[in-house]
Amino acid sequence: LNSIIIGDHLQKVNDIDQCLQSCNCHVKGYAGDMDNSVILLEQLHQEIDIVFILQMSSGDTWQLQVAEIVEHKYKLPCVIAIGDLTKNSTRSIHALHSAVFLNLPPDEKSFQNSTEQAFRNYAIKQSFFVLEEIIYAFGDSLFFKKENGFEKIAYDEIIYAKTIDGGIEVNTTI
Repeated sequence: LNSIIIGDHLQKVNDIDQCLQSCNCHVKGYAGDMDNSVILLEQLHQEIDIVFILQMSSGDTWQLQVAEIVEHKYKLPCVIAIGDLTKNSTRSIHALHSAVFLNLPPDEKSFQNSTEQAFRNYAIKQSFFVLEEIIYAFGDSLFFKKENGFEKIAYDEIIYAKTIDGGIEVNTTI
C-alpha cells in the first residue's frame, strides 16, 4: 500500500510513519500545512491508496478541510489521528462519512483496525464491494487483509481468481 501523512506535529508524524512501515505500507510523502497538503495530494493522488491526517488540537481546522478534499475530490480512504478529541472534532469527522479516527499514540492493533475500517467505510460509501471482511475492492485494485497489513493487487495483474475451501485464490502476472 502507498500512503501520505499530513500533519504538523513531527513526533506524531514519526509515530504514524513507524506504524505504516510495520504494516508494509510505503509513505510516498509528507505535508505539514494546508497549502502543501493540497499540492501533495494533487501530485500523488493517483499513486496513493490511503491518507493519514493528524489533528493535534480541536483549534486546528485545516486538517479537516484537507480530509474533506481527500474524500470529495480524490475519493480516497482516510484515517484521522486525533490528539485532542473534542465533541466538535468528533462531529466534524463523522460528517466526512468515510473517514475513521484513531486516538494517539496508536498501538499496532488499533492502527490496523483503523486502516481496515477506513477501507470498509470507503468501499461501502463508493458502492464497491467487500468480500468476507478481508478483501476490499475499489479504484483499480483489490486490497487483501494480511496479518500485518494489506496487500494491493491491481485488476490488470490478475490472471484469474477462484474460491477454494472458503477462501479465494488469486493468480497474478507478478
